[in-house]
Amino acid sequence: MSATNLESGQCVLLGIDDGAGAAYDITWSTISPTWISSAGSATAPTLATSGYTWVLLWKVVSTVYGALVGKP
Repeated sequence: MSATNLESGQCVLLGIDDGAGAAYDITWSTISPTWISSAGSATAPTLATSGYTWVLLWKVVSTVYGALVGKP
């Protein structure tokens, strides 16, 4: 996925599995989201080692924002 796949006003909810304990990572460089949380700015989430890490991405004009929604 890249930032050009999202139009302004669109969002996508991702359920990311780290590879059933294989500890895979996500490279966010093609999207380059601005990470936010209820406390303000944030960093890219660390994936849960079991179950899914839920991430919401949305685009406002030309900026893609990201937020951790939850993980087990």
